[in-house]
Amino acid sequence: MKTYDSTHTWKAINTLLPEDFGISDDVKPVESYFNWCNSRIHIERFDNPNSKVKVIMHHGVGTNGRLLSLSTGAALARQGLEVIAVDMPMYGMTENNERVITYQDWLDISLQVIARESKEDDRPIVLYGLSAGGMLAYHVAALEPRVRGVVGMCFLNLQDISVKAIISRFPFASLAERMGDMTFRLLAKTPLRGLPVPMKWVSKMTALTNNKEAQSLLMADKQSAGASVSIAFIGSVFSYTSKIKPEEFQSCPVLLTQPAEDRWTPLSASRDFYDRLACPKGIVMLPDAGHYPMEARGLKKMRDAIVQFCENVSQNNPITVRGYK
Repeated sequence: MKTYDSTHTWKAINTLLPEDFGISDDVKPVESYFNWCNSRIHIERFDNPNSKVKVIMHHGVGTNGRLLSLSTGAALARQGLEVIAVDMPMYGMTENNERVITYQDWLDISLQVIARESKEDDRPIVLYGLSAGGMLAYHVAALEPRVRGVVGMCFLNLQDISVKAIISRFPFASLAERMGDMTFRLLAKTPLRGLPVPMKWVSKMTALTNNKEAQSLLMADKQSAGASVSIAFIGSVFSYTSKIKPEEFQSCPVLLTQPAEDRWTPLSASRDFYDRLACPKGIVMLPDAGHYPMEARGLKKMRDAIVQFCENVSQNNPITVRGYK
């Protein structure tokens, strides 16, 4: 079985994280695969049958499940939570069967992971999403009532041109993004839909983390920031519409954990969507932290906020995020 033991990037990143974060000999995940559409989806988990909830982590377009385990999963496991990290197709250790992947596939895989976990027991499920994984977690929660809470590092409405202008790597972002949207959506309907495109060509991947050494490592890593995705995937991300508008979303509480020094997706990129949410909600600012947080104060604030959030979810507290803002 192909595992992360065969790769080096995460090991180097692990050495750059503060104490009590990252993977250690006594806190490390167990890796496994499950079959999906003739592909093999990689997951890793920190098991704890005494945990009151299960946290399922979703990466975005610049990281993978192992990087989430380093920054978040292992720290939550040390606090007694059961944590599962998923590698979506085109990232991490997941093995794709040459299927042309779309954003809907990511949604379907997340839903299958939730269904598999729910068969094991009825513990509440909380979704955590880093970067684009935040909106992925929301989109899944809008489809799956078994989700009892959503934590996102940002919530990007990619159909909002002002949001794309904030996060774009291009000058004259509004025009560039409109043209990019149209181009990818049109190409996604042609035989070129399966053509791989490096995500660093179309996103501000140079702002993934504020740690210069880690940034260089990640940009060279084909399983995270250096990954390529299909034209169909990019087009489908731009065009996906949630089944529930934020003004109507009340199925579970939402927590935004915003890095204070995020040079890619600042709070303003998530603010409009967040403000429209009808559910109980709260914002925690992570001091010193960049987009992929590696800074001690920010990581500790995020860990503690997620632990508190999960505790309140387990108690079915209707005002789950009171006092966070």
